[in-house]
Amino acid sequence: MNTHIHPGLRRGLLAAAIRFVMLAPLYGACAALASEPAPAAAANATPHVALLLPTQSKIFGRHASAVRDGVLAAAKAAGKSALPLREYALTGEVADALRTYRAAAAAGARLVIGPLTRDAVTDIAFGEPVNVPTLTLNLPEQPGRSPERFYMLSLQVETEGRQVAQLAWRESRRRALVVSNGSALQRRLQAAFTAEFTRLGGSVIGETATPDPQRLRAALRAEPDMALLALDFDEARLARPHLGNLPAYAGASANDGERSPLAAFDLAGVAFVDMPWLLEPDHPAVMTYPRPATTTPELERLYALGIDAWRVAQMLLDAPRELRLDGVSGELRLTTQGLIERRLRAARYHDGRLRLIDIPGDEPLRQRRRSDGGVAARRRRAQGRRPQLQLPPRRNRHHRPRWRHPGLCRGAQPRERRLRGRGGKHHRGQARAPAQDRALLSGNTGNGAALPFRRRADYRAAAAQRMAARRHRRIARNAAAGTLQVQ
Repeated sequence: MNTHIHPGLRRGLLAAAIRFVMLAPLYGACAALASEPAPAAAANATPHVALLLPTQSKIFGRHASAVRDGVLAAAKAAGKSALPLREYALTGEVADALRTYRAAAAAGARLVIGPLTRDAVTDIAFGEPVNVPTLTLNLPEQPGRSPERFYMLSLQVETEGRQVAQLAWRESRRRALVVSNGSALQRRLQAAFTAEFTRLGGSVIGETATPDPQRLRAALRAEPDMALLALDFDEARLARPHLGNLPAYAGASANDGERSPLAAFDLAGVAFVDMPWLLEPDHPAVMTYPRPATTTPELERLYALGIDAWRVAQMLLDAPRELRLDGVSGELRLTTQGLIERRLRAARYHDGRLRLIDIPGDEPLRQRRRSDGGVAARRRRAQGRRPQLQLPPRRNRHHRPRWRHPGLCRGAQPRERRLRGRGGKHHRGQARAPAQDRALLSGNTGNGAALPFRRRADYRAAAAQRMAARRHRRIARNAAAGTLQVQ
């Protein structure tokens, strides 16, 4: 049967077939193609902890390798963990970091450590869905709201500037002179110090861009009581002698590791903040991990960051409501915005050596924690008991426990008590009754045991007995002399 098809209808059917072939991938065909690899990826996914670092970058390769060595050292010291560690090498490009981040999540990563560069962290924080807990090793460029399960641990210099300002304020410094070399890193340190110092109530009365001796002498005419050295180690070493006896403070850049004692003598009296890894070799956590082969302080700080990153990651796997860690890079505490704050240690150069500074009101975290994990405190709360605070007795100038009459203020004691002490009628020593009064009060004239005056009624009764005893003695003397007159 020969069927004739109209040429226009034939062209319409052909166009419809072409449209179906072109639009099918946007609907059913695309879904079918996308759903086929998904079961294979889910089947091959292995739960692990992903480590994303730019070890293949020419600029950040050495820094990323130091962080990786710290993570591996912490993982080895911790022993066998619940999840294995898998490394993902990055090239330093932002696109490569995003692509590798998605691949790690698809491969079964339960937690991601990294990236290290600020650009990559910014793109993940604001342009990438965070489906797994992510611990970045830097901060985004735009601070603000962070995604859920997004945590940040970094070695930002602003932390040093704020804590240096707090240290200077606790040591009664109010007028600051800032000496900076004008570099980008030191300008960030200076800005953070100025903001925190001004917030506390201090003032920055002068700034000098270079450690020039003439400019320093001119700036000292404003009579500052401290100086901030926003300089490198060698520059601070040159500028410190021109400040005389003026107290000086600096960031972690003033600590250049194990240098000769002569270099530290030039920085005499300079206080700074740094991590326990470089200041406390006898720290319990520091002694647990081996020292890296590199001797640069900058790389050692990144090595310590890697150690704490692994320790924090193991805690984040349990989704804790509160995170506190006495780490090698500082005392770590998780805030509500996902930022992990670091509390550094303070030290001062003295006689060519470093001496730790005990900051008042800033007790280390490891001394506040109980070794039993708070079991005794919870037991006391369950029993309704408060912890007992043992206070030493107050003592006077004679090294005796001081007793104050209840209800009587200073200068309003009865005349009998004021005249009773030794050393004059205004003596305020320990109140003790004479032997006769002790005998009358105790009823025992043999040993004369001392009874303390605890109530006003006891004092009045003792005074009445003393007056009665003196009256009887006077009557006895008058009778013996024959001068007693009976009225």
